Amino acid sequence: MFVSALGAITGGDLNRLKLPKVKSAVVVLIDGLGYLNLKEHAGHARNLSRLLVDSGDHAIRVGFPSTTAVSLTSFGTGLRAGTHGILGYQILGVDGATRNMLSGWSSNENPRLWQENESVIEIGAQHGVWGHMVASPEYEGSGFTEVFMAGAAFYAESDLNRRVLEAKRIASQPNTLTYLYFAELDQAAHRFGVDSGQWVQALEAIDSALSALSGPFGVLITGDHGVIDVSADNHIYLDAIPGFCESVTLAVGDPRALFCYGDKEAAARAFEGSGVVGYLATFDQLIEQGWVLGAHSIDVVPDFVLIAKGQTAFYDRRTSKAQSLKMVGQHGAIDDRETRVPLIRGGGFI
Repeated sequence: MFVSALGAITGGDLNRLKLPKVKSAVVVLIDGLGYLNLKEHAGHARNLSRLLVDSGDHAIRVGFPSTTAVSLTSFGTGLRAGTHGILGYQILGVDGATRNMLSGWSSNENPRLWQENESVIEIGAQHGVWGHMVASPEYEGSGFTEVFMAGAAFYAESDLNRRVLEAKRIASQPNTLTYLYFAELDQAAHRFGVDSGQWVQALEAIDSALSALSGPFGVLITGDHGVIDVSADNHIYLDAIPGFCESVTLAVGDPRALFCYGDKEAAARAFEGSGVVGYLATFDQLIEQGWVLGAHSIDVVPDFVLIAKGQTAFYDRRTSKAQSLKMVGQHGAIDDRETRVPLIRGGGFI
């Protein structure tokens, strides 16, 4: 999507979505905005819902796992999951420590060792298109921002409305491509769930702010994944399954898509005896099914992935943090609610 917006400015093969020609564009990513989440709360997002209908009511599918680290790297590079070096939210490093791909970057690390491909912003600069990122201040200069948005000029803005107006100001200049990011909806989902008043309030606030994003420039709006609410009653504790932790030394990542290191066959036998339902898949099997194109990583590729089914989530309490156990909104697996996100056009792209 981001690369198509660049192509709409430059022309040529980059415009994979065949968008109308524009002089500048803003691409909005609302973290945690699933297509079904939006449809079910359409009355609380009248601007977004109207634009979705006006642009054809389309959804696109994210890669695997359906998590921010993977989806944003695909977004910022134009590459499919499994090919850009960021395999998941958490992964085992070659040093034996667990790596957090969103927030676990130290100041002395070079993130481009993990993600060595050119960003869409860097490609744009070669065509005379200047890239910008408008987001909350905490993302400025982070390792993960360098992973997927390398080369972008950063504009920090905490207030939602001023964030939108800043993106609009930049887009008034020709040959600019702007990435506008909202984390607030996903944050409310994790803490309170998508059926909570707090999530609805966040959706309404973002929808209201985005109503000001209009002009002759192109506008695209999407999400990086959807969200499923999982009650504490539907938590499945792996350490309580006889034989599982004896066969798996480490299970990390999203509770709906845990990266497991150990004996897959022994883990499967433990599952069969417990009555727990879920999918156990190696990356080779995920490649065969088309969920990822490869398993490119400088870290340790998991022996298999434990994928949740239904409204459940898996926790290994040997490694799970207390805050993770309190999460309501979840994502990472292959359910439509998690993997389908809206493709909304506005401005010069209608």
